[in-house]
Amino acid sequence: MVHSWNYEANMTTYDPIGNFSTDLTRFLTEGIRNRYVMDEFGVCSVYARKARRMINGKMTSTLDIANISVDGGLRGNGIGIAVIEKMHELNPYQATYVESLLNENLHQRLLRDGWETVTDAYPPCVFKSTSTHGKL
Repeated sequence: MVHSWNYEANMTTYDPIGNFSTDLTRFLTEGIRNRYVMDEFGVCSVYARKARRMINGKMTSTLDIANISVDGGLRGNGIGIAVIEKMHELNPYQATYVESLLNENLHQRLLRDGWETVTDAYPPCVFKSTSTHGKL
């Protein structure tokens, strides 16, 4: 259930990752393959997908991040990158896959943080192996 958001009342107490993690955990344990994962206020939402895809010549089970939306009043506060990191941390599959990176700053940040480029992907896509499955 999405509750209404009040900037004045919630800005100082809003924990995007704690609120987001609950729905992410629910999604990861559901039988459903894809849906929007969001925090309880609807401030941050991610279109996520459980998939199998070819990454640089290897069939790989992935948690895909297809789209991230952060409410305009909170953009630029690191919520998007924090959500990507949390999704990767909780990912039970071989890799986390971020598709169609249209934001060049985010693309470069992920590369600096150890994400790898998917060859032959346009727009650019990146992936990172999960620690439990080793390097792809």
